[in-house]
Amino acid sequence: MKKNVLNYNNKEEIKENLLNENITIKKYIANITYVCKKGGNNFKQKINQDNLFISEKFQGSKKDYFFGICDGHGKYGKYISSYIVTNLPNSIIKNFKENKIDLQNTKFSTIKNLIIKIFIDINELLIQDKSINTKLSGTTCTCLIYTPDKIITFNLGDSRIILGKKQNDKYISEDLTIDHKPTIPDERERILNSNGIIEPYKDINGNFSGPYRVWTKKNENIPGLAMSRSFGDEIAHSVGVSEKPDVFQFNYKLEDKFIVMGSDGLWEFVDSQECVELVKNFYENYDIKGAVKKLYLTAKNRWINKEGAIDDITIIIIFLN
Repeated sequence: MKKNVLNYNNKEEIKENLLNENITIKKYIANITYVCKKGGNNFKQKINQDNLFISEKFQGSKKDYFFGICDGHGKYGKYISSYIVTNLPNSIIKNFKENKIDLQNTKFSTIKNLIIKIFIDINELLIQDKSINTKLSGTTCTCLIYTPDKIITFNLGDSRIILGKKQNDKYISEDLTIDHKPTIPDERERILNSNGIIEPYKDINGNFSGPYRVWTKKNENIPGLAMSRSFGDEIAHSVGVSEKPDVFQFNYKLEDKFIVMGSDGLWEFVDSQECVELVKNFYENYDIKGAVKKLYLTAKNRWINKEGAIDDITIIIIFLN
């Protein structure tokens, strides 16, 4: 089933269209729940490199929230995702206050530029922290600022945020973030212009397998990163991988019912539209715990059946009134 995606090459036009529709509609959070589970296989349990944060009363408002999911990768990914979860929320809050950001009145372009600067600064501080090895390790970071008037999303990597909508008694999905893959035209151009190589993993016989990845040189097995933006990953960043997030703003519509945030442990085998189909009945029965359990078990069982192992899986579900 085709999902309703945020088209990368036309994202600015889509964003503007969303901002011009139903600008007076407000949405309030009815319930929130989450799960963050480590993966592994039958022989060995792995360390959970996923992490999350939920910041209530964002900027002092009882109705505003700040959510984030980080999915670490590499040998030291756990420490990097923990670093971001610890430092990013405080940095956003501090910088918004210092720059007098009013989410209802400040121009979106001002908010967007400030968020990008914060990400660049956090990444620089992370790399300067000699207690964490960021050469071949990093993390995704996917965030959502919620207010009753609008949503702001910003992300690095392949975690994702989707919106579940009900139109004419039919539930459909809408992606609120972009999965940053090296095959996306703009991402590919930036990496190739930085002398990076984009191709799948190559075995000793020269056969390709798996997703397209970022490499520094032909026939050199580093870094092999399967995403085009991240925190950390110094070697990958030397060939065009970026710490600058995409930032989008959306106004609500009457049809908007729930939000799902997830690491790629969810999205690897569950696409956006199927996710909405799995959650919709739980939404209509006000069963948010049942919804997160259903998503987690669906993703977990598919990992076992298809890979014989389970990735870390993190999910945040938000039911809207």
